[in-house]
Amino acid sequence: MKTNKAGSWEDRVVSPEEVLSKLEPGMSIFISTGVAEPRTMVKHLMSSDAQNIVDLELIQVVSLGDAISLKELRSQKLRLKTFFSGWVASQAITEGLVDLIQADFPGSLI
Repeated sequence: MKTNKAGSWEDRVVSPEEVLSKLEPGMSIFISTGVAEPRTMVKHLMSSDAQNIVDLELIQVVSLGDAISLKELRSQKLRLKTFFSGWVASQAITEGLVDLIQADFPGSLI
């Protein structure tokens, strides 16, 4: 029987608290979109009042869900940058809480 030298996947799971403790003010964090969005981690990040969770830049291609809350964006400890203005992001962009990264393509796409 072949064994996995790295151990089982359970041995590699890290708690949200441990991940958040590694963050430093000013960091940029890319968050996957859709089914790949780490919703549990994002919700912990949004609700954290840890002193190191300040001045963070969150980058997400599309913010579809409710994991990133408009209320927490108003706290100014986090700033979201996105390529798509759907979700609550359109309201947040209007309020100046989210940066829309323009992705224009020259010419026509045929």
